[in-house]
Amino acid sequence: MNGTSSQQSSDKYEFTASQDWSSFHQYTWATLFPFVKIDSPRILEVGSWEGRSAVFFAENLCKADGEIVCVDHFDLLHTDAGRQRYDLMKRNLERCSKAYRIVDDFSAPGLMTLLNESIASPEPGFDWIHIDGSHEGDDTFLDGELAWRLARNGSIIIFDDYRWEREPETSIHHPRRGIDAFLDLHAGQYEKLSDAYQMIIRKTIDLRLGFLAKGYTDEATLVRTLYSDNPAAHPLSYETSRMQAVEEKVNGHTAPPATMSVAFTVDSKYAMAAAVAIRSLAEHADEPVTVYILDCGLSELDKERIQTSLPPSASATATVTLSFLSLPENSLASKLGTPWAKVDLIKVVPIEKVLYLDADILCRKSLGELWRTDMRGNAIAAVPDIRYPLGHPGVPKDAYFNAGVLLLDIPKLRPDLSKLETLASEMQNMRHPDQDALNTFSRPYWTALDLKWNAQNLGSSPSPHSYVHPTQRAALALNKLQSPAIVHFTGPVSPRMAQLRGHPYREEWWAVLDGTAWKGLRASPAWEERCEEEVERAVKEGTQRFRDIVAESAAALKN
Repeated sequence: MNGTSSQQSSDKYEFTASQDWSSFHQYTWATLFPFVKIDSPRILEVGSWEGRSAVFFAENLCKADGEIVCVDHFDLLHTDAGRQRYDLMKRNLERCSKAYRIVDDFSAPGLMTLLNESIASPEPGFDWIHIDGSHEGDDTFLDGELAWRLARNGSIIIFDDYRWEREPETSIHHPRRGIDAFLDLHAGQYEKLSDAYQMIIRKTIDLRLGFLAKGYTDEATLVRTLYSDNPAAHPLSYETSRMQAVEEKVNGHTAPPATMSVAFTVDSKYAMAAAVAIRSLAEHADEPVTVYILDCGLSELDKERIQTSLPPSASATATVTLSFLSLPENSLASKLGTPWAKVDLIKVVPIEKVLYLDADILCRKSLGELWRTDMRGNAIAAVPDIRYPLGHPGVPKDAYFNAGVLLLDIPKLRPDLSKLETLASEMQNMRHPDQDALNTFSRPYWTALDLKWNAQNLGSSPSPHSYVHPTQRAALALNKLQSPAIVHFTGPVSPRMAQLRGHPYREEWWAVLDGTAWKGLRASPAWEERCEEEVERAVKEGTQRFRDIVAESAAALKN
């Protein structure tokens, strides 16, 4: 689902220019398309007007097949304006050349029609739902609840005008009151993706219609629903689901945990390392995780191998889902190289909070504690750089973090993204260009994390202390490196060099790799040859870094 079709041309569709309320959102919507995993999705829109957003969804989501269902009352076709708008929308949908259906009714009866029809459907529900109907709070709540029962597990649900400015947000005449009430009711059953203007969520539980209806239910369906050995598995079951909820409450069960969002930026060179990192993350996950992979040049084979490297889920509440994202247009990665993709990620990731991880890491524990870190109102939380905790020559002397593990507050970062992109151009020739730019951008407003969340330089020398300037050692609690949660293979010891003697976690890394699609690589002749080349590269790089450290330490002692 990557990419979007060319802009909707005026010669193909008929839209009123003064009534364009959707084009502004198209970029955000496009970042969500990777969530739709099937080639023939079903799309539901409540409030379609002339069909501008409807044809955008149909063109870009229904690539192979699929269907869009639009619910709008068109004044019940009793007025000239309503009939004209209905005819206009029908022409636009026909020109889109995708399967469509128009339900010309108010949202509540229209949605009830779809719910009743779903009772007998073998595959009920929708994968993408856009709600842009009445702005009244109670109407919005009702639209949300009826649409929710038509939403499949994993579906994207978009409420428009969550931050509408024409009425106070506390007014019953504002959609937010209804949306917030809906969200409170279904707490623990969805993942919030954004509330920048629209409220966008992803449903995380199975579809449940919750009722039967006369005229839509045959005897076989009724018997199967009421007397099945496992009626709770049936989407129509209500009483069993209600009793199960009561039982869970009595037994002290809690609502399903919120989903953790983790992101990697990966090209073909680091596909194997990323597979190890993601598998190690999944092996220790104790809550749902969505892993976003910003594609910086992966082949289809790379993607397939990363996907097949995931382990089986440890439990129903520890599922790991992969979602591949495309680089934005004019990306920094395409201009300056893959390391800058972490900045591009801020622009395209479709959620508000994300844990960014370098591909050359190994997870050894659950990251739930890290995910729930209090960022104290800052946009970035990170671990101090063990070599340069107070910066290095070329950047101002101040607290300085390593950019291999970053907890990011996306809404706080996006307004100043142009400033960060300017810094990227200015600092592209620095010693650690992307890391230096991020530090300069966020200084001094970032939150320091425990060293256990990004244990660096463990295998480059007998002790990590030797990499820390003598005058800066007091700024670090190096004992936290004894049992790290995330090992970061920095310096000359990258994952592809994890077999080198001296690194305490090389065998753990290889053990995880043997669970991926790259199993057995260590014994291959090609790998031995590659390692010899890497040894030469590592020696040269390590020698130069040693000289740099000696020179910098000498300069620091003089000062």
